[in-house]
Amino acid sequence: MERVKTACLTNEGSCMEYAKINDRILVNTNQLQDFGMQFRYDKNRDMEPFPIKDPEYVDQRRAAIGLEPLKEYLKRKINYDWTVEQKKK
Repeated sequence: MERVKTACLTNEGSCMEYAKINDRILVNTNQLQDFGMQFRYDKNRDMEPFPIKDPEYVDQRRAAIGLEPLKEYLKRKINYDWTVEQKKK
């Protein structure tokens, strides 16, 4: 996984793919995802992101690897309204 991250950060690989793989590994090991790239169905059978670690900082993590804000990504990808106010550390 570290090689995929390094490839992303050195522009030799896809940061989108890194984020998807990273989050898939976290979700599959019952951990909170970092970037909001993995989805599930809620009780109404609507798509939503799996829980995200420190969700108020997700856009900062996404920006660090060149991804768009989560609100834009989720609206475009699964028509989900992300309402967590973002902060910066």
